[in-house]
Amino acid sequence: MVLEGRFDERFLQLPERVIVTTMQSHQRYFPIEGNRFALVANGGDPDVVAPGHTQVLEARLEDASFTFERDVAAGIDALADRLAAITFFAGAGSFAEKAERVGKLVERLGGGDASFEAARLAKADQASELVRGIPRARGVTSAPSTPDSRAIPTPSRRRSRSSTSPRPPGARFLRASPAKYSRPRTSWTPCASPSS
Repeated sequence: MVLEGRFDERFLQLPERVIVTTMQSHQRYFPIEGNRFALVANGGDPDVVAPGHTQVLEARLEDASFTFERDVAAGIDALADRLAAITFFAGAGSFAEKAERVGKLVERLGGGDASFEAARLAKADQASELVRGIPRARGVTSAPSTPDSRAIPTPSRRRSRSSTSPRPPGARFLRASPAKYSRPRTSWTPCASPSS
């Protein structure tokens, strides 16, 4: 049976991607609109099942809200300062070094101060607790630098691959080092046909 649930509207302050990811990945609910969601239950009393699922979802959203508020309190500049401690890719340095390389590229391309600032802050969300807890929030949200604003999109215009097509299993390993995970090619020789 399909049931409808409603979570507390105070969680609507969270970025939409965080709410949707919490519903779909963690609990396999279907976001409807606003604070409504649908769920499929195998049975039971709907008056008991729906509120139970709402409680579970609200607990997860409460955790997300807590980490989001901590990121907001820290501010986007503090998050950008923490990037030096996060490795971008083995051999490629930290996220802070990547931001520095992007800044130099912006400078060579003739970008202004706003472009340079966007390059500096583009990966700041990598240092946020929210992204550590919900990796799908990467590239979508970061802590705003002003306490009165809620969520701001990061300056990065990176398009998420997951939004276009799902990755095949093991794709993250293949992308890192194809030679390490690929098997050597061997020649194929047909077997002799069984004699009658």
